[in-house]
Amino acid sequence: MKPLRNPCRPLLPPTVLVIALLALLAIGCGKPLPPGMVRVTGKVLLDGTPLKSETGALNFTAKEGTATSATRVRPDGGFSVDLIPGEYLVAVRVTDGYDSLGEPGKPSRVAKSLIPARYNDPAESRIAVTAQAKLPAVTLELKSK
Repeated sequence: MKPLRNPCRPLLPPTVLVIALLALLAIGCGKPLPPGMVRVTGKVLLDGTPLKSETGALNFTAKEGTATSATRVRPDGGFSVDLIPGEYLVAVRVTDGYDSLGEPGKPSRVAKSLIPARYNDPAESRIAVTAQAKLPAVTLELKSK
């Protein structure tokens, strides 16, 4: 006769259950939103192609009021930012690296912009985003000319 399984013994070792729980939490809903904020996600395109950048940044300036926020552009051109609902003007900055002060005996370096200068100024970029609940992903289209 085959011995019966001990009903008090767990089906899976506790460490497996803990690892599974942590994995579910890591891929779950992401970072919770702060109260009164909405999450805006999207992609930045340059001439129709995702902007590939290690140094890209977006600055959001409210059309009314003083709200501002900034976020990095991921290497695949994607971004995510939490904003107070409203209309924002967007500035985009993308350079070939970072400014650096020269070490003794070496010259300093000023990073070169990889996009037209007008995108650096939210008033001249002609890019606007309306942050609202349940906003689908947005596409910020830049032109090199």
